[in-house]
Amino acid sequence: PLPALVVSHTYEVGQFYNQWNPIFSYITQSGYVLLTVNHRGSNGYGTEFRDLPRGDYGFGHVKDLASGADFLRSLPEVDPERVGILGYSMGGYLALFAVTTRPDSFQAGISVFGLGEITNSPGKHFTWHLGGTEAEIPEAYRNASPVTHVSKITAPVQIIHSDKDTIEPVTKVRNF
Repeated sequence: PLPALVVSHTYEVGQFYNQWNPIFSYITQSGYVLLTVNHRGSNGYGTEFRDLPRGDYGFGHVKDLASGADFLRSLPEVDPERVGILGYSMGGYLALFAVTTRPDSFQAGISVFGLGEITNSPGKHFTWHLGGTEAEIPEAYRNASPVTHVSKITAPVQIIHSDKDTIEPVTKVRNF
């Protein structure tokens, strides 16, 4: 049986398209099964689906990603003990959030340019997603930060980041 990765896309309302991706091609040629997931909040499925994460930021997304991991485990060609998660940017945040809030669902996590915490993030707009500003609901922001749940990690985690990233600052994963 082959190892597998659930892959989360970039950008909150992004989506995967039916197109060739050189990184995904390399990973599959290396013997992995990949499942790209357009989790709740993704574009292309209507406004109601896009708005599902509102007030449940991170947790609803990860529920969908964990369902993807369960699906992979049901396939005879997949080793159920070797299912991980991979994501870039928003997907990297979700990979970190998944391994911290659903540790039984993923045996490895790979975050590329993902945030490990969303607290104290000037310029980031989580108000709509969480239902208020950080000043109004600080506990919601802490709870939606992967670093808050880091003690629950049971799997190896690889974090790929850069101190030159101006969109997702490396300071947001240094505490992870």
